[in-house]
Amino acid sequence: MCKHKLIANTGYTRESGKTALHQGLAKLISFGRPFIANPDLPERFA
Repeated sequence: MCKHKLIANTGYTRESGKTALHQGLAKLISFGRPFIANPDLPERFA
């Protein structure tokens, strides 16, 4: 379980990011490269 505010990055998909959050591995997941390549990523994830 994560006690600190950890932001995880690199290689996460929507599904693997959700899993990491539910398992308590991180408090936030960032999507750097996928977001740069797809500026509409938030709408795609919604």
